[in-house]
Amino acid sequence: MGESLKGNKNLSVHPVVKINYNARLSIAIVGFIGISMVLYFSHAELYIQKILIVFVIWLSWPHLAYRLSINSKDQKKAEKRNVLLDFMLAGFLLCVMEFSFWPSFAATVIVVGNAIMVGGFRFLLKSITFFIFGPLVGFFLFGIDINQESYFWVTVAGVAGILSYAAILSTASYTQTQQRIQVKKQLKLKNQQLQNLSEKLSEFLPSQLVDNIADGQVESVSTHHRKKLTLFFSDIKDFTKMTDALEPEDLAKILNEYLTEMNKIINKYKGTLAQVIGDGLYIFFGAPKESNDKDHAIRCLKMAIDMQIKMKELNKKWFSLGIDKGLQIRCGINTGMATVGGYGSPERKEYTAMGMQVNIAARLESACKPGHILINHTTWVLVKDDIRCIEKGKIEVKGYHLPIKVYEVDTSHD
Repeated sequence: MGESLKGNKNLSVHPVVKINYNARLSIAIVGFIGISMVLYFSHAELYIQKILIVFVIWLSWPHLAYRLSINSKDQKKAEKRNVLLDFMLAGFLLCVMEFSFWPSFAATVIVVGNAIMVGGFRFLLKSITFFIFGPLVGFFLFGIDINQESYFWVTVAGVAGILSYAAILSTASYTQTQQRIQVKKQLKLKNQQLQNLSEKLSEFLPSQLVDNIADGQVESVSTHHRKKLTLFFSDIKDFTKMTDALEPEDLAKILNEYLTEMNKIINKYKGTLAQVIGDGLYIFFGAPKESNDKDHAIRCLKMAIDMQIKMKELNKKWFSLGIDKGLQIRCGINTGMATVGGYGSPERKEYTAMGMQVNIAARLESACKPGHILINHTTWVLVKDDIRCIEKGKIEVKGYHLPIKVYEVDTSHD
């Protein structure tokens, strides 16, 4: 036994194979003693020959079955075949014992119970076929004799066989239960680790991006796609000038608080934060998760409105802390086709969108008055029934050959 296991220590062995290997070894010891007693006390013909055959079977079969299983591509399926051969050997040994009652009864109980446990009632029918085939082999080798006499030690051997089977079955069930508990613990630990990793990644990556990667949709974020997006740019007016008037520690505190509050609003409306450049934000709606163009535009504008409201609240808070200069943000929104996906090197990529429509959104933000939200005509068409906007005519934007009709979102009621 030690050599068999040691020789395969580097192989990945299915737990069922190990359990059945140990079960066969245990049954081999009890079975050989029991069958030897039956043959001896019943004065069976060809006693020596039968004992030698039984000894060879019990000595070799557990190790042979183990080898057949671990060398198979599907160890669990191979072990089912081995169980059928177990039943055939059991039938053969009953013939060797001349169908003595108690051993026969014990073997039948073991076959029926084990067959149902391994594969249910359908597997039981196949098992009975193999169980019957075993005595046919024995009849061919030794002829058939039925010993109707009952001997005390033969009865003891039969009962011992049933009890041994029950003990082995209980041990196997306990082992499998413990293995399931251990697997559940490991899965729970892995899930917790993945959850912690997901939360940590969300600090550096958009939550939608993390969700897609966690769901195995890596290709949807690594390759490039042409999609219609609602694109958003914002920055804080004169923030660079304010850096000269504040201590670095105060500036860092204000910027971190601002970005924290803005990120909460972004997550509330499920926007994808593509870039944070100082106080500037670049966000888009429609990738990697999408619904429809109108929903993307409405969520983007509602996000921008909430950002303006939150900025007023932050100004009041910062004023009470001694910062008397109120800060205002400018928001530019455009809806159009862009190429979105992973940009960068194989070692490091950034999930973002590029194209002319992205540039237009950035130009709208530059043209926007502080404290306001400027959108293009395409976006207005999508939101006009839900959000009130004021037409502001047409503006020229750098890099685009035609004037762009723009609208200002009415936030006076907020």
